[in-house]
Amino acid sequence: MQQGHGWRLRCLRSAVAYSAQVHVPARGIVFARVLNLSTSGCLLHLSTPVRADETIQLTLHLARHGQVRLVARVVRVVQLWGGQYGVGLCFQSVNEAVAERMMTPVLAGAVSYRA
Repeated sequence: MQQGHGWRLRCLRSAVAYSAQVHVPARGIVFARVLNLSTSGCLLHLSTPVRADETIQLTLHLARHGQVRLVARVVRVVQLWGGQYGVGLCFQSVNEAVAERMMTPVLAGAVSYRA
Protein backbone atom coordinates (compact mmCIF):
# COMPACT_ATOMS: atom_id res chain seq x y z
CA MET A 1 0.00 0.00 0.00
CA GLN A 2 1.31 3.45 -0.85
CA GLN A 3 2.06 5.98 1.85
CA GLY A 4 -0.89 8.26 2.61
CA HIS A 5 -3.60 5.98 1.22
CA GLY A 6 -4.41 4.14 4.47
CA TRP A 7 -7.53 6.25 4.92
CA ARG A 8 -9.03 4.60 1.84
CA LEU A 9 -8.81 1.20 3.50
CA ARG A 10 -10.24 2.58 6.75
CA CYS A 11 -13.28 4.02 4.95
CA LEU A 12 -13.96 1.03 2.73
CA ARG A 13 -16.88 -1.27 3.56
CA SER A 14 -18.02 -3.88 1.11
CA ALA A 15 -20.43 -6.76 0.65
CA VAL A 16 -18.40 -9.96 0.59
CA ALA A 17 -18.88 -13.72 0.55
CA TYR A 18 -16.14 -15.00 2.84
CA SER A 19 -16.25 -17.93 5.22
CA ALA A 20 -14.93 -17.66 8.75
CA GLN A 21 -14.22 -19.76 11.80
CA VAL A 22 -15.44 -18.17 15.00
CA HIS A 23 -14.20 -19.27 18.41
CA VAL A 24 -17.01 -18.54 20.84
CA PRO A 25 -16.08 -18.96 24.52
CA ALA A 26 -17.87 -21.94 26.13
CA ARG A 27 -19.15 -23.09 22.70
CA GLY A 28 -15.98 -23.81 20.75
CA ILE A 29 -15.40 -23.21 17.06
CA VAL A 30 -18.36 -22.57 14.75
CA PHE A 31 -18.45 -21.63 11.08
CA ALA A 32 -19.95 -18.43 9.76
CA ARG A 33 -20.52 -16.50 6.54
CA VAL A 34 -19.12 -12.98 6.37
CA LEU A 35 -21.59 -10.77 4.52
CA ASN A 36 -20.12 -7.31 5.02
CA LEU A 37 -16.53 -6.35 5.83
CA SER A 38 -14.53 -3.26 6.71
CA THR A 39 -11.27 -2.78 8.55
CA SER A 40 -13.21 -1.86 11.70
CA GLY A 41 -15.73 -4.73 11.78
CA CYS A 42 -17.98 -7.12 9.92
CA LEU A 43 -21.46 -8.64 9.70
CA LEU A 44 -21.76 -12.42 10.07
CA HIS A 45 -24.47 -15.04 9.65
CA LEU A 46 -23.98 -17.47 12.49
CA SER A 47 -25.97 -20.55 13.54
CA THR A 48 -24.89 -20.26 17.19
CA PRO A 49 -26.25 -17.55 19.50
CA VAL A 50 -23.76 -15.10 21.00
CA ARG A 51 -24.24 -12.25 23.46
CA ALA A 52 -23.65 -8.56 22.88
CA ASP A 53 -20.35 -7.42 24.46
CA GLU A 54 -18.91 -10.95 24.20
CA THR A 55 -15.31 -11.12 22.92
CA ILE A 56 -14.66 -13.71 20.22
CA GLN A 57 -11.77 -14.80 18.03
CA LEU A 58 -12.34 -14.84 14.30
CA THR A 59 -10.37 -16.38 11.42
CA LEU A 60 -11.35 -14.93 8.04
CA HIS A 61 -10.69 -17.09 4.97
CA LEU A 62 -9.81 -14.62 2.21
CA ALA A 63 -10.15 -16.10 -1.26
CA ARG A 64 -6.62 -16.52 -2.69
CA HIS A 65 -5.23 -14.24 0.04
CA GLY A 66 -4.85 -16.64 2.97
CA GLN A 67 -6.27 -16.22 6.43
CA VAL A 68 -6.48 -13.34 8.88
CA ARG A 69 -6.98 -13.87 12.63
CA LEU A 70 -8.72 -11.14 14.60
CA VAL A 71 -10.22 -10.50 18.02
CA ALA A 72 -13.62 -8.80 17.98
CA ARG A 73 -16.37 -7.63 20.30
CA VAL A 74 -19.99 -8.52 19.53
CA VAL A 75 -21.88 -5.24 19.15
CA ARG A 76 -25.21 -6.46 17.75
CA VAL A 77 -27.15 -9.72 17.59
CA VAL A 78 -30.37 -10.15 15.61
CA GLN A 79 -32.25 -13.46 15.38
CA LEU A 80 -32.99 -14.29 11.75
CA TRP A 81 -34.96 -17.03 10.01
CA GLY A 82 -34.06 -20.71 10.29
CA GLY A 83 -32.15 -20.49 13.55
CA GLN A 84 -29.58 -18.08 12.12
CA TYR A 85 -28.24 -14.94 13.79
CA GLY A 86 -27.02 -11.72 12.26
CA VAL A 87 -23.99 -10.71 14.31
CA GLY A 88 -22.23 -7.36 14.11
CA LEU A 89 -18.61 -7.37 15.21
CA CYS A 90 -16.19 -4.56 16.01
CA PHE A 91 -12.54 -5.57 15.63
CA GLN A 92 -10.41 -4.72 18.66
CA SER A 93 -7.34 -3.69 16.67
CA VAL A 94 -6.26 -4.09 13.08
CA ASN A 95 -2.80 -2.97 12.00
CA GLU A 96 -2.15 -1.53 8.54
CA ALA A 97 -0.66 -4.76 7.11
CA VAL A 98 -3.69 -6.82 8.20
CA ALA A 99 -6.09 -4.16 6.91
CA GLU A 100 -4.40 -4.28 3.53
CA ARG A 101 -4.64 -8.11 3.38
CA MET A 102 -8.33 -7.95 4.31
CA MET A 103 -9.32 -5.34 1.77
CA THR A 104 -7.01 -6.11 -1.19
CA PRO A 105 -9.47 -8.66 -2.68
CA VAL A 106 -12.24 -6.05 -2.42
CA LEU A 107 -10.14 -3.36 -4.10
CA ALA A 108 -9.08 -5.80 -6.82
CA GLY A 109 -12.67 -6.80 -7.56
CA ALA A 110 -12.01 -10.41 -6.53
CA VAL A 111 -15.05 -10.62 -4.29
CA SER A 112 -18.15 -12.49 -5.32
CA TYR A 113 -21.31 -10.71 -4.20
CA ARG A 114 -24.41 -12.51 -2.94
CA ALA A 115 -27.73 -11.23 -1.69
